[in-house]
Amino acid sequence: MNADEVEHLRELLKIHKKRLNVLEEQAAKYGINCPPEIKIEIEDIQEQIARFEQQLQGNLIQSYVQGRETLSQFNREMDSVSHSLSKVVVEEKRTYRFFGLPIWSVVISRTILTSLILIAVVGVGLTLQVQQRAQNAALESMTAAAQAAQTAAARATAQAAQTAAAQAQATAAQATAQAQATAQVAQTAQPATYTPMPPP
Repeated sequence: MNADEVEHLRELLKIHKKRLNVLEEQAAKYGINCPPEIKIEIEDIQEQIARFEQQLQGNLIQSYVQGRETLSQFNREMDSVSHSLSKVVVEEKRTYRFFGLPIWSVVISRTILTSLILIAVVGVGLTLQVQQRAQNAALESMTAAAQAAQTAAARATAQAAQTAAAQAQATAAQATAQAQATAQVAQTAQPATYTPMPPP
C-alpha cells in the first residue's frame, strides 16, 4: 500500500468517525425511542471504521517487517566488516626517532586502524550504490528491449496489412480482367438461329 492509499484511508477514517459522532448524538437525543435506521447506520459505520483501522495496522506491520529486514541486512554487513577488522593486529612497538621525530608509534598505528575502518564503511556504502545502479541499468535495458519489441511488432503488423492489401488488389484486377474477357467472348459469338424444317 503506497503513501497515497494510506492517506486516503486515513481521510475516510476521519470522515466516518465524524459521521459516527453525529449519529451517536442523535441516538442519545432520542434515547430509547431511537429510530432503527440510526442504530443500523451506527453499526455499519463502526464496522467500516474497524475495517479501515485493520487495513492501516496491516500496512504498519508490513512497513515494520520491511524495516527489520533492511536492518538485519545492515547488521550482517557490519558483522562481516567487524569480523574482517578483528583480524587486524595492532602491536605496540618502540618508537624510533629520527632527529627527534617519531618514525613509528602507537598513535600512527591507531590512525591507520581508524583509516581502515573508515575505508571499509565507505566501501560497503559504495558497493550498495553500485548494486543499485546496476539494478536500475538492467531495468532500463529491459524497458528499452520491450519498447523495441513493440515497435518491431507494430512494423510487422503494418507490413502484413500492406501485403494483404496488395494481394486483394491483384485478385480484384484478375477478376476484372476475366470478366472483361468473358464479355468480349460473349459479344463476338454469333447467336445460334433456329430454322424450322419444312414438313415432308
